[in-house]
Amino acid sequence: MTRAYHHLIACSCFFGSGFLALAYEICWIRKASLVFGAEMFALSTVLAVFFAGLALGSYAFGRYSRQTTRPLRTYAVLEIVLGGVVMLSPLGFTLADSIYEQFYPQVGDSFVLLSLTRFILVAVLLLAPAILMGGTLPLFCRQYVLSERRIVKSVGFLYGLNTLGAAAGCAASGFFLIPRVGVDTTLYVGGVLNILIGAIIWWLPLKAAAPSGTSAGPERRSLRQTHSAAPLPSRRSRTVLYFLFFMSGFVALGSEILWTRFLSLLMHESAYTYTMTLTVILMGIVLGSMLTSGFFDRLRQRVFAFGAIQIAIGIVSLATLMMPESMWSGRLDPDYIGSQLRNVMLVLLVPAVLSGMSFPLAVRIVVNQPAESGVGVGKMTAINTCGGIAGSLAIGFLVLPQLGLQLTLMLITGTSLVIGFAAWFLLEHALRARIRVGLAIAAASLWLAIPQLTRTRLPGDFLAESGQLVEFHEGLRSCMAVLRKPRKRMLEIDRMWQGSNRKNHQIMAAHVPMLLHPDPKKIVVVGMGVGQTASRFLIYPIEQLDCIEIESGLMPLVKRHFESDWMDDQRVQFVIEDGRNFLTHTDATYDVISIEVGQVFRPSAASFYTAEFYRRARQRLNPNGLLCQFVPIASFDVDEFRTVIRTFLDAFPQSVLWYNRSELLLLGTTADSLSLSEERLRLLEDNDVLRRDLQYAYWNGPAHFLNRKEVFLAGFLAGPVGLGELADGARVYRDDRPYLEYTTWRAKKNAKLEIIDLIQAHKDPIQSLVDAPLESPLQPMIESIRNQNLRDIVADATARTAKTLQGHGKEREAIALLHQALDWNNQNSYIVFKLGAALGKQGEFDAAINLFRQAIEIGSEFEVEIIAKRAEIYYRWGKYELAVSDFETAIELGPDYAPAYNNFAWLLAVCPDVNYRDAEKAIRYATRACELDDWQNYESLDTLAAAYGASGAYADAARWQTEAVALAPETANVAELRSRLEHYELQRPYVGP
Repeated sequence: MTRAYHHLIACSCFFGSGFLALAYEICWIRKASLVFGAEMFALSTVLAVFFAGLALGSYAFGRYSRQTTRPLRTYAVLEIVLGGVVMLSPLGFTLADSIYEQFYPQVGDSFVLLSLTRFILVAVLLLAPAILMGGTLPLFCRQYVLSERRIVKSVGFLYGLNTLGAAAGCAASGFFLIPRVGVDTTLYVGGVLNILIGAIIWWLPLKAAAPSGTSAGPERRSLRQTHSAAPLPSRRSRTVLYFLFFMSGFVALGSEILWTRFLSLLMHESAYTYTMTLTVILMGIVLGSMLTSGFFDRLRQRVFAFGAIQIAIGIVSLATLMMPESMWSGRLDPDYIGSQLRNVMLVLLVPAVLSGMSFPLAVRIVVNQPAESGVGVGKMTAINTCGGIAGSLAIGFLVLPQLGLQLTLMLITGTSLVIGFAAWFLLEHALRARIRVGLAIAAASLWLAIPQLTRTRLPGDFLAESGQLVEFHEGLRSCMAVLRKPRKRMLEIDRMWQGSNRKNHQIMAAHVPMLLHPDPKKIVVVGMGVGQTASRFLIYPIEQLDCIEIESGLMPLVKRHFESDWMDDQRVQFVIEDGRNFLTHTDATYDVISIEVGQVFRPSAASFYTAEFYRRARQRLNPNGLLCQFVPIASFDVDEFRTVIRTFLDAFPQSVLWYNRSELLLLGTTADSLSLSEERLRLLEDNDVLRRDLQYAYWNGPAHFLNRKEVFLAGFLAGPVGLGELADGARVYRDDRPYLEYTTWRAKKNAKLEIIDLIQAHKDPIQSLVDAPLESPLQPMIESIRNQNLRDIVADATARTAKTLQGHGKEREAIALLHQALDWNNQNSYIVFKLGAALGKQGEFDAAINLFRQAIEIGSEFEVEIIAKRAEIYYRWGKYELAVSDFETAIELGPDYAPAYNNFAWLLAVCPDVNYRDAEKAIRYATRACELDDWQNYESLDTLAAAYGASGAYADAARWQTEAVALAPETANVAELRSRLEHYELQRPYVGP
């Protein structure tokens, strides 16, 4: 083989070592999150140890590189040892899990001790392999950085090549290896490949050539004559540069925390999010280091360029994250990976490219001799990495939770500018001072101007998609927001619905297990939400209710905005902890475990559906104990649904499947059988509090209240026999291959209908659940309701699709889907109402009024909304008397329903029939609508302006119309609002000086 061929093999192996390093990192983060819980804590702990090891290895082997003429031989040894250590790491995590389980009961109450325990165990597992990985780049630099003319180019190429391998490894492990091959197999195969890379490199006959900078030969003399390189910095200058490079690492990793939090405002976080984020960052670094490093070898003002890059990073990051919310169009598509990747690239790519330019340039500033390249690269890598560790921990755990996203963004981008200014004024002396001052003033002015120009409020502007933002709180790992709609308040976490102040299906996750268990006393709920489930457990005579919630800021938020008396009950205690971590390691036992984990595609959520979790959770149950869990069938296709059932049955052979809209309930027991006793069933009649709470219907009125025996029993779908047949032949879902986290992220077209057909084919007779014979008339009623329950799941899914189409202006397609939804269940009053509203919008007034009447006859909690909408239709139809009557009824029934006041005020202000105009009353009702909307709804303010205009008070009308224009989003008809403002301005009387 030729020497060039040997070099090609060596560089290919170096690419491969970068590939494997990131694949290991992704796998280890996954393993750590399963052992220690809370992906955020596992991620931060693994990264801190990983980067610390890289820094130590880079520094140590950088210094060692001076002493060897065969650096690739040392590299080969590192790769072989690393391969062996990696192959042992799965066993190491198993041992760490056993040790952690022993310590957890003693340290679980202390966040500091728990974090310290995690850190020590992770350090024992991962510090050694990380040190070995850290030594690779300095050794390759010692081998291949040969010319003083090409130090930046050579370092940039090697850094970029290794980083390109890392990007490929990140993408391959996150998108393919973990979901399809499994975590442990990826580690075993990777370890073998590391050993193979080491063996190949060992046998390559390559020695490090004598660098050109080691002698004063012709090349060096020529260089001095033609290149005019900057002189070697003084010791003081080096110290300043080291500190600035430390801070640039601080900014880089701290910014990554910020970018991740910001991306959660643009798209739903999934198992792909971290992979996409890291891959784009690494690709940006590759582009920056490889495409520009050659230029820096010829550049004289390298320090100035380093400072300019830091300033550019700060300004670009600030400008990107402060872009107005309206400019991120199409950001909320959680099912399209292309849309998510686009957003990730928009946010991260340019800062990552700039960061990639920074590293080889900083190395070149301190390294003028090729022979010192290994030492210089090692030292600078270590310094930058230590800064990154400090930045990720400080920003993630201290600054961001305390200051919030916007202030943290200003702080970290401002720090980036300060780094650049310090480089210019402390290290750069070739450029005139006035030029540096002028550029610094310009950069600082631009940085200060960006927030003033965009007027973006982070994260508030991005949280009001589903309603009017009332309050938000930025926690350690998520952003929690309370939003308001008319007569309704909702809680969202990272823009995903978690509950509301209206009674909903979440209450059944408490009532069903409490009625199936003979005498439950100790309960644990994982995931609090707004307390719809947790509060219902307190209806029963229990002794203890533990609520496990990872975000400490959620409790005060819920207490301020939702029904919270239950939180002061002496039987309730809150535990701030990752739910899986708590249940798998605590020594407490319970009668009922309720898992309130939704959105299975979210990171770590699918880990509550694995065989390993169920095995550990079963150990936390007392005799006759029950575990209850949501099964959101919208997240699964048929095979995945069968896998979930099969895995649950593997741990709980005695199980039942219960209807609960599209979030079915799976309940399993440690007892020999699971049945509903006559005594527990009588509580529906005998317990007044329970009976009142179950005056709730999934999709109909009082005829289908759940406190009726036949309606409650109709929730039972299948028991052990039917579930066993349904899941026969399905595979068991395990921790090692978490493919559900990846597959449930995709849209499941027609999957609901297929799952419903599957359940329908495997229903068990209701008599198999109850321990006493049922009256003959009840059985056909129960069966009819059971069938209709299943049909309503499809009806509801169809109606939700119609709502999405309406949001995109496709009214006719939406109406067609709403008709299909009614074919599935014509007793769903909400769907009847929505079809009526859609037809009324199209001018089909007769059909709309008939559907409204039908919805009211069925019986609905939305009666106020229906009557108010019917009044709007009558107004548009010209039937003003009927409109006035309906508006008055709606206000009487719903005194807190702002749209009724607002629309009635509009009628009273501008009705074409002057007999129905009443400006004074219009002002009163419009004011009430504004009060209910906290004076933040531009439509209510527009109506108030119209009411004052009708009264002739044009100055007041102009004032309120100005407020309406200021609050109106870009999606509103702002031109029409401005036109009315101009009218009021023209009509107002002139007031002299």
